Amino acid sequence: MLRSHMFRLTRQVGALALIVLYAVAMPAHSQATDGPAVPVTPAWSCPQLDEARFYSDDRYRYIRHGQGEWLFRTQTDLTALPPVSVAAVENFARLNRRLALSGTRLVISVMPPRGATMRQFIDLAGLRGQRFSPDAAMSFYGTTIKRLRGAGIVATDPLSAAGKSGFVLPGHSLEGASTEFYLSGDPRWTAYGAFVTARALRQEISKDPLFSRLTAKRFKTMPAPRQPVIQALRQEAHRICNSASPREMGIVYATVATQTTDAGAPSARPGAVTETPARPYLAGGEVVLVGTGSSVYDGANFSGFLREELATDVANHGIAGGGLSASILSYLSSEDYARTKPKFLIWEMQYHNLREADDLHLIVGAADGDCGKNALISGAATPVKLGQTTAFKVASADYSRIRGPVNAVMDFGKANIRRYHFYLNYSDGTKDRFDIDATRWSHPANKIIVRVPRDGTELVDISLVLDQRMTGKVSARICRATA
Repeated sequence: MLRSHMFRLTRQVGALALIVLYAVAMPAHSQATDGPAVPVTPAWSCPQLDEARFYSDDRYRYIRHGQGEWLFRTQTDLTALPPVSVAAVENFARLNRRLALSGTRLVISVMPPRGATMRQFIDLAGLRGQRFSPDAAMSFYGTTIKRLRGAGIVATDPLSAAGKSGFVLPGHSLEGASTEFYLSGDPRWTAYGAFVTARALRQEISKDPLFSRLTAKRFKTMPAPRQPVIQALRQEAHRICNSASPREMGIVYATVATQTTDAGAPSARPGAVTETPARPYLAGGEVVLVGTGSSVYDGANFSGFLREELATDVANHGIAGGGLSASILSYLSSEDYARTKPKFLIWEMQYHNLREADDLHLIVGAADGDCGKNALISGAATPVKLGQTTAFKVASADYSRIRGPVNAVMDFGKANIRRYHFYLNYSDGTKDRFDIDATRWSHPANKIIVRVPRDGTELVDISLVLDQRMTGKVSARICRATA
């Protein structure tokens, strides 16, 4: 039996904190001059949307049209996914405990299921017979939040917080503000969705004593001129149906740092306010954000809203297209994390990505870190060859040393290695597979630490298969894992 653990590790950091509130110029109906609206088949609707082979990315399957310009995906938006499993909650709790030992508070922000959140835009005809219960999807989401909180984890529910508080976007009145959480033609959220999530996070984080110890800074977010924007689902649908994609414009929001000068300052009059762009990425940082494309997407500027709401800098390590684990694994494996532990680690995730949460072994291992010379057992450096390399083998005399929870460390030294997979092979003939793809990381994946899913005494060896060219050696060691 083989269990596979896939982690897509990419990196994308925006150059400026921006938010886009989309204005879609694409009517779903034409209006007759002397009669009612006449339905029109959208240009992006075609039979090819039902066939997997036409999609450029499995995450887009299968596109269905909703009311007006709205698009939904059958495998995520229109599926009532079950709540996070008990096993996954225990993995999150283990990570939470480990980070707490380093003085870091884990804060989880789960984006609500898109289809259930935007149910008013679902077209029953567009579902074409697919059964979907928005109420069930929302109930499962609520259960997930309750289970995480029950395990002692700070977890936010932005929709509930927004409903209770009546959040309004900066520069808008309550009557004029958009209250659509998601974009109509893209899996990511709107400016409103990013803003209310940041506000909900502030409400939770401000309850923690650590919050008062953050370095205070002032930020301001305001609307700016419209810019052209692209919505991924709409672009994919037009590509598949070979139709022209309409030009869309969006209202842009920019977050800037503000500072009041002291009296007598030579560069400005006393009390003047100066503004500088908020930096989207910072080395170190007391507050660190890891997450999906919604965290780094220029059209959401989630980190910009977080800076303003928390009144402190936020280091954005988000990764677009990396699913649940890529961003946090990249960050916990970085020199940045090794040097400086943040006070708060905010982990933004999409609800459907929680299907990956049963397998957080690489993330928990990265949080533990490398034990180095304190290893329980270590192997000699082994030359890496084409095909499969046995990187480490447990000697019979060493089993008494590795009883209980352990981590396995794969160390490639200074090699620029980014794509490979390895196996933990067990005494009963089964194995666990872990796939690493760090091709767009800011640093190579030359040291990976995995929490061995089973007792250390069941581990027989570790084998490695490269998915890129490399010359050099790999060494492996077994460390004691935290409980």
